[in-house]
Amino acid sequence: MLSTLMSILLTTTWATLPAQVQEEKPQRDRQRAGDRADRGDRSERRERREGRRGGREGRDGGDGWQRYRNATPEERQKMRTDRMIEMAARTYDLTDEQKTVVRTEMDKMREERRAQMGPMADRYDQLREQMMEYWTSRRDENGDGDRRSLRSDPEFQKLRSEMQEIERKFPFDWQASVQRIESLLPPEQAAKGRARFEERRQRWQERREDRESRLQERMLDTISESEKAAAEGRAADAVKALKKAERELDRRGLSDAVRQELSNRIQLALQQIEPAASVESNNATPAAEHAWEKFVREFGDRYALSATQQSSAAAILKDVRSRASQIEISNAAKIVAATELTDAKERDAKLKELNAPIEKLFDELKIRLDGLLTAEQRARGAKA
Repeated sequence: MLSTLMSILLTTTWATLPAQVQEEKPQRDRQRAGDRADRGDRSERRERREGRRGGREGRDGGDGWQRYRNATPEERQKMRTDRMIEMAARTYDLTDEQKTVVRTEMDKMREERRAQMGPMADRYDQLREQMMEYWTSRRDENGDGDRRSLRSDPEFQKLRSEMQEIERKFPFDWQASVQRIESLLPPEQAAKGRARFEERRQRWQERREDRESRLQERMLDTISESEKAAAEGRAADAVKALKKAERELDRRGLSDAVRQELSNRIQLALQQIEPAASVESNNATPAAEHAWEKFVREFGDRYALSATQQSSAAAILKDVRSRASQIEISNAAKIVAATELTDAKERDAKLKELNAPIEKLFDELKIRLDGLLTAEQRARGAKA
């Protein structure tokens, strides 16, 4: 897919490279032919699934990502070029000698573009690195590289907007670049490569449209079910479902036009349902305060926690309660069985054993809360 290859190589940021690669991640094609082109297609999809980042190093998943992350900008550029050469080789069935020629031409086009951009080329590179580091930090924090949350991140969008502004000033003519690459090849070989690319592009487009149609249908079902729930007096549940659907709009399977249409539908539904949900909330009986919540509240009062400390304490409470809930769910049947034991001593021992992990979590809660305190707060709390 040389048009995509050249655009990625010469115009996009590193942060958008995973987007373009992952955007095309298809479902398995049940009608794959056995020729070399389709084998290349399967290989390309497998490599994307394995977390390929910047070249063949990605075959080993996380190790390849770490190599890309720790590489210098020059090394990353080489990895990206290697990636493009491999993809071009599969599309055009390049020989080793042709790969060398194509690489030289790609390098030449990249340098020509940098010369055209002038001083902006360095700024372009800086933005690319900053976006890469920003995406990396999110990966470290969240344990993944999900790009969806970045759509609404103002700092990341600021970098992206500046990058796009440079690209608008220096638009990339990928068609001309494709022609330059194809001019290096025998006409018959170039024609076969174009046909192969068009076939893959068509399959990708059909899969994308099918995926988008299914996602759109699911979103519309959610809106319809939410409106029905609101009519049945479950407005709070309806709002929760609509809010979840609204967050899912950022997923990459939707075009901007469809995403905007669904967003408008969800906003309209929320405007109609949220007032009823507010009434339900006001009329609802307050839930009993959990013992751990009470402990944290009293802890905060006793030691006069600051706003930052209170926020940290709430996060700690949420963490241990979530883990406790998982344990309780896992042990639910065992606890029921234990309560039915007729021997009181045996029953108490079994319940104590099952509740031991919960007690351990409560001890952890107290230790972590204590770690938030300053020496002055501990002294003041001891006197209280």
